[in-house]
Amino acid sequence: MYKDQGNVNLQAVKRINIQKRTHSVFIGDAPPHVTLQALKWLKLNEPATKKQILKKRFRNAKAVLSQLGMIRQEGGKFYVANFVKESNKKLHELIWEAAKDDQTLQKVVEYINEHPNAKGVEIGRFINDKFQRNWSAGSIIRTGGSLRRWGTWILYGIDTKDIPIPVRKRYDKKVGKVKQLSMF
Repeated sequence: MYKDQGNVNLQAVKRINIQKRTHSVFIGDAPPHVTLQALKWLKLNEPATKKQILKKRFRNAKAVLSQLGMIRQEGGKFYVANFVKESNKKLHELIWEAAKDDQTLQKVVEYINEHPNAKGVEIGRFINDKFQRNWSAGSIIRTGGSLRRWGTWILYGIDTKDIPIPVRKRYDKKVGKVKQLSMF
């Protein structure tokens, strides 16, 4: 699926090293578009305290960015990771690449490829079993839906060979097009 270009991506190595130190099961606490908003905000407002992040309602997005290795905490303040600052890529591309490299999301992408009509609850059950979690029924539904959103966003980028800017839309693998989500 991927072609070896023969060189080492130092940004990916830095990000993956951070992820290896902190990896747990990715649950997609915030959707991709909110994660992007949070990263943009933090880049403009760093260092940020936990209180400032909570005030902006980016608590869950902070958890996602931390798990993807895109931010770091130092002395009670949060900073954008150096590889993000040093990159010439757009922020949504960096988030997409980090998500695509995540161990949990790789399993989600494989599952969606094998089961294109899978509902979030099915993905939640699969990840719950695969990583030997003990989630409640509600957590399986909620986490499965979040993982489906992240997985279909990754697949949309792979399928179209273009990393889409995440918006409040569903990237529907089943029909191969983008659907606008209801605001309510």
